[in-house]
Amino acid sequence: DHHGEMFLDAKALEHFHNSMFFGNDMDRTMLRIGAMNMLLHGVDNPNISYRDSLSEQNTDEEKYTLVLANPPFDYEAVSADLLKVAKTKKTELLFLALFLRILKKGGRAAVIVPDGVLFGASKAHKQIRKEILENNKLDAVISMPSGVFKPY
Repeated sequence: DHHGEMFLDAKALEHFHNSMFFGNDMDRTMLRIGAMNMLLHGVDNPNISYRDSLSEQNTDEEKYTLVLANPPFDYEAVSADLLKVAKTKKTELLFLALFLRILKKGGRAAVIVPDGVLFGASKAHKQIRKEILENNKLDAVISMPSGVFKPY
């Protein structure tokens, strides 16, 4: 395992403990679970924040190299620049627009979304698919069995 060498480098170790991992949520229980999970995996100071990722308060742009997400599918206030990519109230589309904005060039994402993202016929569904296919690199779509994430 070549990743163990990272812990011998002081700068890499500092990055691991303080600036490698970020997370946002609007549910305080999920924030506690996320922070606990990071601490249990040896991250001393994870950046887990109480904030609405889709709102104007999130100004992150080209900041991350990797996004792993299981976004919520309910609607709150939405940043105007995300609505430019997909004018919709469907948060699964807005979160995809957000991830495209916050990823650095060459960054990667793995996101759980409902099937409707692939097959929806609305203008917003078509816009986000066009953005992903024409201006980004889609490596794979994996279909999961119905109910695989229940009761969550």
